[in-house]
Amino acid sequence: MTYVDISTISPQLFVTVLFFLLIVCPLVSLGIVRFFQQRVKQGLIYIAIAIVSYIVFLIVADFVAKTWQ
Repeated sequence: MTYVDISTISPQLFVTVLFFLLIVCPLVSLGIVRFFQQRVKQGLIYIAIAIVSYIVFLIVADFVAKTWQ
């Protein structure tokens, strides 16, 4: 068993993956669960919130990347 070298991962990539794991993925997962529970409206709301939060994150990340350069 070997160790993986993560020193080449940029902070921006780390934050993006962290954002996906903590915010977007659970919202999409809850949306899918609501679909299986026959609550289509709530499922669509969760998925829409996930998409909106991802778009907002991309806008903020782009702004931060431009100001850091």
